[in-house]
Amino acid sequence: MKPEDWVTSDLITASDPNLPLEVRVAAGARLWSVLTKAQKAFDILKPALRAAAKSKINGTGTVSIEGLEKTRATIMIPETTLQFSKDANTATLKQVLGGKFVSLFEENVTYKCRPNIEIQIQQLNPTEQAAVFAALREVEGTPRVSFQFTEDEPSIK
Repeated sequence: MKPEDWVTSDLITASDPNLPLEVRVAAGARLWSVLTKAQKAFDILKPALRAAAKSKINGTGTVSIEGLEKTRATIMIPETTLQFSKDANTATLKQVLGGKFVSLFEENVTYKCRPNIEIQIQQLNPTEQAAVFAALREVEGTPRVSFQFTEDEPSIK
């Protein structure tokens, strides 16, 4: 069977809710293997495509690179943007700019819970605990799924 035939078959199998889960897991494992290998290949290919595209145009735009068998890669080169440096001395910059700082930069502050926050909350007084709990929400983590072959992985031909 040609690779594209079994990939198509496994795509259909993995997404068929009427098939037994064991059958769908086997198809998922084969597809996961291909996906992982494809991602590694893309990670190697993309820098070469970006470099080729940048050599074809100066600045921004879209470049198409033709491949064999009626294939094409399209690379979009975006405009250059400015970002606030993580190494910048914000206090000094605010002092130099004064009130102009807020017209040039937007402050974006985020907070996350420290490890073991539950233990620390227990040590707070009831009023403080209530205030903290009002600021928190419980988020259920998304279960992560991966597939493996329990024996040697079949070769792709």
